[in-house]
Amino acid sequence: MQNENRIILTAAAEKKVSYGCQPLAKNTFFIDALFGDKHDGKLSLVEEFELTKKRISALEAQAKFESSEPQIFIGEKMKALVAKPQNAWFMADTKIDASIAARTE
Repeated sequence: MQNENRIILTAAAEKKVSYGCQPLAKNTFFIDALFGDKHDGKLSLVEEFELTKKRISALEAQAKFESSEPQIFIGEKMKALVAKPQNAWFMADTKIDASIAARTE
């Protein structure tokens, strides 16, 4: 899956378990920690991911679960993008093909 034009986030390392997948749960620990109430679009994805790992680690420790060890891979062509605050990813400096933009109106 790794490629120079990809960003890959996983909720757990290859041989680990991701927690929070109960039938009545809205989201997993990982999704809640990454995109929940504490998500901050002013941070870069790497900064947000590091905070997410800390949040998950605290939840896992509280529940006495083994660490899930979330992972991130950033391809070479994506490094400039992930260095920007997440709020800036889709701002005006991003060029959108006019034909695509017209189809969304």
